[in-house]
Amino acid sequence: MGRKGVDELQQQSVSLLSFQSTPREQFDAQVAFNLLPALGESATVSLDTVAQRIGSDLKALLGENGPSPLLQVIQTPVFHGYAASLFLELDRPVRLETLAGALQSEHFDLVGEEGDPPSNLSSAGQPQVLLRVEPSGVGEVARYSIWMTFDNLKLRARTAVACALELTRLRPLGSVQ
Repeated sequence: MGRKGVDELQQQSVSLLSFQSTPREQFDAQVAFNLLPALGESATVSLDTVAQRIGSDLKALLGENGPSPLLQVIQTPVFHGYAASLFLELDRPVRLETLAGALQSEHFDLVGEEGDPPSNLSSAGQPQVLLRVEPSGVGEVARYSIWMTFDNLKLRARTAVACALELTRLRPLGSVQ
């Protein structure tokens, strides 16, 4: 929620530690030290609106025939990070190595079980989405959980650059008469 949201989060934190009432102009709820599935009615941004935007982006990425994932957005008071938990159920069993190979991309960095799981701290400043894929069972299974985190500031900057490059490419050449 930008600078105003950061300022209110800071003010809420100080107020809570001082046992005073919290400001609620941006969120219309206490978000400091709290996890919320919805914000107050007067909040400047609705989590339902955020979920709808993410859902439409997913539909565009997955195509019309792609799966329709169940999506729940939770407001967490952290900086430089988004996190998502996905459950993947396939038509047939697949080895973890096969699924990991399918997810290999310049946009994803798979984190193995030997390291720490992805977090908002480990993803800060990283250009890729950090993923950890875990099977729900042993051997070849058809169900997997995927935990992902990414730097929201870095992702927005990369998206803005990609949009600017695409607009430049679409710009007509020559003069207008």
